[in-house]
Amino acid sequence: MPMFSVIVPVYNTAAYVREAIASVQAQSFKDWELILVDDGSTDDSPQICDSFAGEKIHVLHQTNQGVSAARNAGIACAKGEWLLFLDSDDAYDKNFMHVLAKSAGNADLLTANVHRIHQPDAILWQTLCELEITAQAFAYKMMHANTHNLVTSKAFSAHIVRKYDVRFPVDRTHGEDRAFVLSYLAHTKTICDCSEAIYLYRETPNSAVRSLKHDIAAMIERQYNSDLVQFAAFGFAKAEIEAQLRVGVADAYFREMCRLAQAKPARLAKQKMRRMRRSFAGRVFLQTPHAKLRQMFPGSFSKITLLLLRSGFVWAMRFWALLFF
Repeated sequence: MPMFSVIVPVYNTAAYVREAIASVQAQSFKDWELILVDDGSTDDSPQICDSFAGEKIHVLHQTNQGVSAARNAGIACAKGEWLLFLDSDDAYDKNFMHVLAKSAGNADLLTANVHRIHQPDAILWQTLCELEITAQAFAYKMMHANTHNLVTSKAFSAHIVRKYDVRFPVDRTHGEDRAFVLSYLAHTKTICDCSEAIYLYRETPNSAVRSLKHDIAAMIERQYNSDLVQFAAFGFAKAEIEAQLRVGVADAYFREMCRLAQAKPARLAKQKMRRMRRSFAGRVFLQTPHAKLRQMFPGSFSKITLLLLRSGFVWAMRFWALLFF
């Protein structure tokens, strides 16, 4: 039985998946297995994955069902003591598993730092900055900072995952990481900070954190309701949970609006953004932020404006212009 099972969902990432696989093969810690789950790719990804198949690298193929179903398929056949999730366009620092292995006996959940793949010395998302923390305290951090939601920067006990049937929700295309981590946290006691372990993240136009599809409003509403229940299970006040989740709603809304604003020609961008606003208008707590911004998100206006500016000055200005058209 290997110590680590690395589960990699693969969908149309032929340009990057070799680098992800190579980063696992290059680990200084060698007690691992790699599970590549091709989620119905239409490029050369399936052939690339098959070319690496061997004693330690296993390849699964399935029809396109989404990242959650692909990860669940990997969990089903994993044999390791700990589960790791690597995105097929990201990579590991060569000592990633070695650092995690040193702390594996001290906690139920291990966390790592996240750096940009082409800036390995620059921290993108930081770990807890505490050697050990309780599950409730970690859930509180998750509620206040989305950076703690990532499953790819964590190691999960396979025993806990199987015993309590922790799985990714296949009916959600956004927020599935948070749902998995919160479900897992409900059965853990101690989380250990492994800040020397470095996960290398690549932001691409097709990254899951940037591309929201389908009915965005309905998807965010499902996530909101689910998160409300899961956070409440840790004993947090409903008012505090709702306040933080509404900031997340604004984040998701404006991220998608900024993405839609880049559509060409401009007329198409307007149509898409109007459709987006209409989809939100009929939902009580998801009413269009540009009409209810100050009412729904007290004290958050400057944060949301900053988010827009971070999305790119030109597109932020274009967004504001179209917003009130």
